[in-house]
Amino acid sequence: MIKLNKSNLNLVNDFFQDIKFYMAKTALEGYMGEVFVDNIEKPEFSFAFVERLCFIDGNPKSKLAQKALEEIDEYYKVIIADEKWFELIEKVYKNNLEISSRYAIKKDTKFNRKLLSEYIEKMDSHYKIKKIDKKMYNLIQKTDSYVTNLGMSEQYEKNGIGFCVLNKNGEIVAVITSDGIFNGGIDVNIKVKDTDRRKGIATAISAKMILECISQNLYPSWDAANLNSVGLAQKLGYELDCEYRIYKINQK
Repeated sequence: MIKLNKSNLNLVNDFFQDIKFYMAKTALEGYMGEVFVDNIEKPEFSFAFVERLCFIDGNPKSKLAQKALEEIDEYYKVIIADEKWFELIEKVYKNNLEISSRYAIKKDTKFNRKLLSEYIEKMDSHYKIKKIDKKMYNLIQKTDSYVTNLGMSEQYEKNGIGFCVLNKNGEIVAVITSDGIFNGGIDVNIKVKDTDRRKGIATAISAKMILECISQNLYPSWDAANLNSVGLAQKLGYELDCEYRIYKINQK
């Protein structure tokens, strides 16, 4: 496989036309991650790696396709691929995979700003929303409950958006960040401490993130890992698009 750089990412323009999970865009547009093709002259397929995800598109019948699948680094635990690849993925990993689902959320939401503001105002006064800066970032990193992909890099400080919720003791109970960045938007990642769920915190901090994105002319892309996340998205004004398959790989 041949790694692309920002100057030749256009080689994969014909791939990934029906991306369900916009985290792929952050690699395809050169913000984060890596993109590979089988052939630099006339690529038949492409792999995009970002965080612990592997996105695949192209021709699974290419002579290098199976070899490329077999050699995916064990760091990448989730494969998201066009359905043409399902048979080959299941052949390569056999009993070492779990078939699961994610839920794609439509990307054309027109948000009700007044409603979002009300969600923030309704949050319990014992909690406070704080923007993530270097100080908050250091606190997050010291909180074992939040193993996030947030990195206070120069790129994050320039393009990233994030908020956290603190309780009355100053403890972090929720974090929302721009997990991925793409042209014109971000991909949202939210985590809430188990003991502080069902208190309107997730709704309030998500509303805060959406309003911040709107103020910056960015689209807050939402992709749901479970039905609870779908429900929260719908409460915020998003609409469900479809369920799609993912493969969780246990390569050892």
